[in-house]
Amino acid sequence: MRQNPDDPSQVGPLLSQTGSTVTQVTADGAYDGAPTYGVIAGHGDDITVAIPPRSTAVAGEITGPPPASVTGTWR
Repeated sequence: MRQNPDDPSQVGPLLSQTGSTVTQVTADGAYDGAPTYGVIAGHGDDITVAIPPRSTAVAGEITGPPPASVTGTWR
């Protein structure tokens, strides 16, 4: 087991602990990235995601949740 897991690696375990339907995920920019969005999509098709871009984001980079055509419905 890792001593200091990074923030995005903890999204799945946290969502699994809720015990109820997840309707929204709000996080800081450290969570902005494909691994986080993939884990969230795996927990439901109709989850509202509110994650700002990383502080190091560069205009023109692909960020944010994948298109609805790939993962289902995103709001």
